[in-house]
Amino acid sequence: QQGKNNIAIKYSEDCLEIFRSIEDKKGIANTLNVLGLINYDIGEYEKAKIYLNESLILKRELGNKIGICSTLNSLGLIYLICGEFDTAKVLLEEGLILANEAKDDMYLSICYNNLAEVYANLDDNEKSKEYFELALDIDKKLGNKKGICVTLYNLGMMAYTNKDFEKAKPIYEESYALSMELEYRLISMYNLVGLGQVSVATNKIENAVKYYSECLNLLKEHYDMKCAVLTLMGFAEIYTIKKNYELAVKLMTVVKIKCDSTGTVIDKNFNSMTDTILNSVKKEIGSEKTDKLIEMSKTITFEDAIEMAL
Repeated sequence: QQGKNNIAIKYSEDCLEIFRSIEDKKGIANTLNVLGLINYDIGEYEKAKIYLNESLILKRELGNKIGICSTLNSLGLIYLICGEFDTAKVLLEEGLILANEAKDDMYLSICYNNLAEVYANLDDNEKSKEYFELALDIDKKLGNKKGICVTLYNLGMMAYTNKDFEKAKPIYEESYALSMELEYRLISMYNLVGLGQVSVATNKIENAVKYYSECLNLLKEHYDMKCAVLTLMGFAEIYTIKKNYELAVKLMTVVKIKCDSTGTVIDKNFNSMTDTILNSVKKEIGSEKTDKLIEMSKTITFEDAIEMAL
């Protein structure tokens, strides 16, 4: 998958050079947008911000409301994943205004969905739920199955976050079934993570192993850094429960290094979950041994960690 991304980046950079040489502003803006999205997928968030911000400047000059809205949403998601929630909110609220002005229901749904995620991270659960439900209503009206799939996943995630595991599981299952029907692999993977998390929370550990393993296998062909991090965190939690402390520490160390190096904030509970796992291990095997394991694990690559988890 990394090889495919490198090829896509190379072709896009070649296209950008051509568009710059002929001063094709629209071509430059669109290619910068593509480069931003590729870098977003592989977790190069600072590079993605640079490309998308330059694209946004050009799209503003071109005056295409939906083009601007699209880039605002991409940028908003990157600032969201980097934990810059207020900046994400400003960008996405502008996108919502533009989608309303353009009367584009599909982008209205996208904006509502993304803003709902921001509000969830700002602990405004009421607003988050309202926006997720607005997105779902629009997608049902449009018959937009992909949109329905995404919003169902987000509603499942909200139920899980609120510890309503009985509600979360069937929502995740419905979204997963629809994502498989649509061959929407990215959302399939996130639903598998959600089902794994619910399984751990309800002490169905072997079910969790099955869900996380399936997700890692899909990740080999459809890489997404955030999803990979969440899956490795899930396995670290499972190995802690199974008392395989060495592997739990290795996976958690690799995850933390990856997130720190890319500026990724998985969610508001990430640091507390990391600390919980490592403190659980320290309690069992002692701080000195845990610290040695952490130090030894710093040379393990992210790709090797994925193979180790399986």
